[in-house]
Amino acid sequence: MKRTRSISSSLMWVLLFGVTAMAGEGAPGSAESGTATAKAGPFGLLDRLVGEWRGLGVFPDRKGYIHKTYAFELGRKYLVERTIDMWPPKEPSPDFHIHRDISFFYLDGGQIKVKSFHGEGFVWNAEVTLGEAGESFVIETRSVEGGPPGFRARVSYTFKGPDSLEAVFALGMPGQPLKVLENLTLKRMSR
Repeated sequence: MKRTRSISSSLMWVLLFGVTAMAGEGAPGSAESGTATAKAGPFGLLDRLVGEWRGLGVFPDRKGYIHKTYAFELGRKYLVERTIDMWPPKEPSPDFHIHRDISFFYLDGGQIKVKSFHGEGFVWNAEVTLGEAGESFVIETRSVEGGPPGFRARVSYTFKGPDSLEAVFALGMPGQPLKVLENLTLKRMSR
């Protein structure tokens, strides 16, 4: 079931671009706050994500706005991603579709895994595959709680520089191939 909310233009921008407090719970300037430069660590390539990112999500029929933050928590044991994705309805209206999720990246026996909680009630259990060239990674679900059996998702990320990131988000309904729903282009706003 899709939810829409009526949001004024100014409130939309505050939500998307003024939510810097979502960067984490650590002290300002600490590695856990997301403001320090990412250190090399067990998360490898994903350490580069730390900070605040903004950009556009391009759907087949419209564009949306996206805001993501990444910060280490609990002694760098978890990389936490917080996302707000907003896009207008197909017909002109002040009702924007809003998607929110929070994801926890963690190590399990040397494998980077993700537990992702979505505002729609889905919980993704996923694994991360790092690209061989060191500039890309893929998050692919192993199971989805709250969805039909066989429902799956994949998000493929590619760094296009130290502060530029592109992603392709695809979903697959049970018994059907994955279908690209959104292409994202993100720029880092802060570390």
